Amino acid sequence: MFVKIPDRLFFILAALVVIFISFNRHQFFKSKTSSQYRLDLFTNLSNSLKNNEFDPESYWEFRERYSPGSFIRDEDNTDFFATFKIVNVADDLTPLFYYESELIRSIDGVIGYDSNTAIEMIKNEFQGEIVAQNENNILLKAEDNQYILVFVEPIDEMKKVMGTFDYKSDELRLLENKSWYNATYIKVK
Repeated sequence: MFVKIPDRLFFILAALVVIFISFNRHQFFKSKTSSQYRLDLFTNLSNSLKNNEFDPESYWEFRERYSPGSFIRDEDNTDFFATFKIVNVADDLTPLFYYESELIRSIDGVIGYDSNTAIEMIKNEFQGEIVAQNENNILLKAEDNQYILVFVEPIDEMKKVMGTFDYKSDELRLLENKSWYNATYIKVK
């Protein structure tokens, strides 16, 4: 009555089931295929901003899960020896990394202004509806499906989140009286 499945076929089918389940559960694939998943991630981010619970480490996870992409370092301001090294810092915005993906573009860098001044500069630079604003961050709705998130955090937070730098003494001198700056353009779809 029962048809015996050859052992090899059973293992092939089991492997295909595991691959299919992994494909549907892994964040990389979910972000590519599920607009609802991306919308949920964006809603969680905007709610954390509204509730003043913004966490830069969670933001980095959001960015990679929402729209996987790649980093490009700014070759004028960073160099690569054994690790990345900051070699130049201006008084205003100094870009360190650019993030590019299908739905997100962002700049990570350092800035010589305190967070209040930087946030005011952003509000003057970009027109849009303020969705959330706190002492260190602002989320603007620029168009129907375009948002701009800007945050300014202490250098110590950058050291913790961006583990790519060793911060030698010459770098620490460059980073005195500076803050970590991030500006992100997010397309919601």
